[in-house]
Amino acid sequence: MAFSDIIGQQELVDRLKTAVCGVPGHAYAFLGPQGSGRRLLARAFAKALLCNSTNDGESCNQCASCRYFDNGVHPDYTFVAREGKDKNIKVERVRHAITADVAMKPQMARHKVYLIMADDLNEPGQNALLKSLEEPPPYAVFILIAAGLERLLPTVRSRVVPLMLARLSENEIVSVIRQTPGSDKLDIEELRFYARYAAGVPGAALNLLAEEWFAPLRQETADFYFSLSRANPAVLLTEGYTFFETNKPHIEDMLTILESFVRDEMTQLTTSNPDWIINRDFIGRFQAGRGTKAAGRQEIPLRQKVTSLANVSQAIHQTRKALSYNVSFEISVCQLLIVLRRELIHA
Repeated sequence: MAFSDIIGQQELVDRLKTAVCGVPGHAYAFLGPQGSGRRLLARAFAKALLCNSTNDGESCNQCASCRYFDNGVHPDYTFVAREGKDKNIKVERVRHAITADVAMKPQMARHKVYLIMADDLNEPGQNALLKSLEEPPPYAVFILIAAGLERLLPTVRSRVVPLMLARLSENEIVSVIRQTPGSDKLDIEELRFYARYAAGVPGAALNLLAEEWFAPLRQETADFYFSLSRANPAVLLTEGYTFFETNKPHIEDMLTILESFVRDEMTQLTTSNPDWIINRDFIGRFQAGRGTKAAGRQEIPLRQKVTSLANVSQAIHQTRKALSYNVSFEISVCQLLIVLRRELIHA
């Protein structure tokens, strides 16, 4: 992995190349959600820092240092992450792999690079790392990977250069997908849907493409969503709940799919730009309504429709929050079903 292999993130790549050509800082934090490409970019940076023949900040891919790095045996590169079934990186691991190692000078490169999955560091682990960050030798470069700065202690946060990864465009994510085996079997519209649905996070698109259950679940959720306004309340609380209970392992995905439908309907009501629609294969169903007469829907004021959809979005958010706090699954889902039917009649 080199900078030339990175799709998107051009501003960050240029900044990192400048650092490689000059005097890099001693600590960086690559920030972004899982799947954003933060680890790939961090590895490209580490490889360039260790390269013995960099060209304008890019690793040469030919020197001994690059070959050692690509084979995972570079003596001046250390990757620190949780191991096995551990929930966090153990403090002993930090002390052994970083604190005790950083005083030894590089063996074959100008720098020693430590790539650390900081999301896996608890408070004791971050405190163990702090001493090395406070008094680093000139050759040491620490690269932390985290979802956001709030995951880091203030003392650690103040000693790193934050680098926030940008969300990729639809075309950039399509390019990422095209690099994966088997992607040639997908038509361009299918690729573009996954790129839009991933909301700028390429890893999310790749993960969903690898899951056979996602496409059927999305179709079933769509059928459920568009039938809500005409569903009998009693039947809704029985068959509707059964639908959620059957797909309980994927409840987070169901809620996200529902959110995407609500967002698309609000977008369609407030703008005429189809490029902003995620689920474009359902545009016809958005326009036709959920089984109600078009004339009846037209009598509902636009503001009321938007308000109803906003209430649905809020209900989905509250359901996700309640489930994260271990509130009863049955109570949470039934409350959501009641709100969905009540509000979607007016949307």
